[in-house]
Amino acid sequence: GPNYVGMEFQLVSFVAALAYHAFGTQPWIGRMVSIAFGLWGIFALYKLVCRVWGDTRAVAACSPDRPRCVVITCARPGRMSWMY
Repeated sequence: GPNYVGMEFQLVSFVAALAYHAFGTQPWIGRMVSIAFGLWGIFALYKLVCRVWGDTRAVAACSPDRPRCVVITCARPGRMSWMY
């Protein structure tokens, strides 16, 4: 096999575990942690683009109506749907 170890920095899992400890095991905790990190990612993208190209392009880069990538979601096992 390969001579390296694949390791991840499990920050989302760690924050969710802290929230589970504080609020109990609730299904909304994982969703809220994911939403919070997603919003933080949009803010970080805005600040980066704003620093390099200015405010107008930063707003355009972070707007929700701008397709950035194709996301494949599985609504049901065996069925994939495409979102743009």
